[in-house]
Amino acid sequence: WSRVPDFSQLYEIHFSVPVPVDSVVRTLVALKVVKYACQPAIIMLYASPNDYYFQQGQWNLTNVQASYAWDLSKGDATFSVGIVDNGVLGSHEDLSGKVIGGDGQSETGLNDHGTGVSGIVAANTNNSVGVASLGWNLKLRTYSYYNLSMAACIHNAADSNAVINMSFGVTRPAIPGDMEGYTCATEYTYAVVTYDDPSIADAITYAAGLDCVLIAAAGNLTPNYDEIYTTHKLDVGCDPCSVPFDSYPASYANVIGVSATGLVSGTEQFHDGYNYGGFVDFGAPGINIEVLSRGGGYVTEGGTSCSAPLVSALAGLIRSLNPQLTAAQVLNVLINSAERIDTRSGHEYSGNPLKNGFLGYGRVNAYLALKYTIE
Repeated sequence: WSRVPDFSQLYEIHFSVPVPVDSVVRTLVALKVVKYACQPAIIMLYASPNDYYFQQGQWNLTNVQASYAWDLSKGDATFSVGIVDNGVLGSHEDLSGKVIGGDGQSETGLNDHGTGVSGIVAANTNNSVGVASLGWNLKLRTYSYYNLSMAACIHNAADSNAVINMSFGVTRPAIPGDMEGYTCATEYTYAVVTYDDPSIADAITYAAGLDCVLIAAAGNLTPNYDEIYTTHKLDVGCDPCSVPFDSYPASYANVIGVSATGLVSGTEQFHDGYNYGGFVDFGAPGINIEVLSRGGGYVTEGGTSCSAPLVSALAGLIRSLNPQLTAAQVLNVLINSAERIDTRSGHEYSGNPLKNGFLGYGRVNAYLALKYTIE
C-alpha cells in the first residue's frame, strides 16, 4: 500500500441516526479494501470570550472546561431554559434580549437571586462586559413564585421549556412537634422545616411526564440548619443540626440534585458545611461566583443556587445539540462525563456507576459532556 495521492479514494460516511463511532471504525478497518478509517477530528479553538469577569478568571467556567465545550457548541439561540425563582431583571445589560417569555420579567424578591441565577445559565457572552455564561446562545423563560404559586410556576415552565432550573428549597412554618428532641430549640424564635409539598410534587411529576430535565439546588448551610431556622440566629450548633437533610425539590426521584464545590488552596472539592446526601447527583462550582445583580451591576455570591444553574446550562447545551435525547439520556451523558474529584477520606465513590453522597456521580464537565453527546 502507498499513501493515497489525492482524495478520490477518501470517503466520508454520514448516518441518519447516532451510531457508536468506535465500533464503525473497527468494522471498517477489518476490511481488506480499507487502508484506514477514523472518526472525524474535532478542531479545538479554545473559545475565549471577551467578557470582563471571564478575562479576570471565572473559575466556575474554567474548571468545567467551558472554553473547550464552546468549540463544540455554544447552544441553539432558539432553545430556552426555564428559571423558576423570584423574578429577573430582564433589562440588565448582560440579559438584554435573553428573556423571551415566562411571567417573571421584573424582580420582586428581596435579593439578587433570580437575576443572578439567570445570568449563570445564559448571560450575554462575548459582549465585552460583565460575566460569561456556559449557556452562551441559550435563551431564558422566567417564572416568579411571587406572581404565582411554586407549583404553578413549575407547571407553566414545563409547557415551554425542555430544561428547568430550581435553585430553591421548599419549607413550611414549624408546627408543634417539629421541634421535639432539639435541645437548642428554645434558642430560636421562628422555625421552618423542609417540606415535601404535595402540590409541588405533582408539578414535578407533570414536568417529568413532559420529559423535562429538572435540576435543583441541594441546599446550603450546615446540614439540617434548614430544619431549625431563625431570622436572626443561624450559628447555634447541636447534634440534631449536624446531619444531612432531604431538600425538596432536589430529593424527588425525577430531579437532578446539585451540590456545590469550592476551591481550597487552589484545589476544587465539595464545599464542607453545605448539604449532602444520597439524593445528590452531581456537584458543580458554586463558591465565590460573580453573578448579575438586580441593581444592574455584579456581585460575588456562593451556594448551591449558583451550582444548579451551571448544570442547567449544560443540560441546555446538550439538548440543543441533540434535541432527540430524552431526559434519561441527558442524565446518562452527565453521568458518563462527570469527573470524580475530591476523594478525601469519607468521600470515596462506590457502586456502579460510581457515586458518593457529596458530589453524586462527580463534578460535571461541560467539554466531556458535549463530546460524549457528539460521539
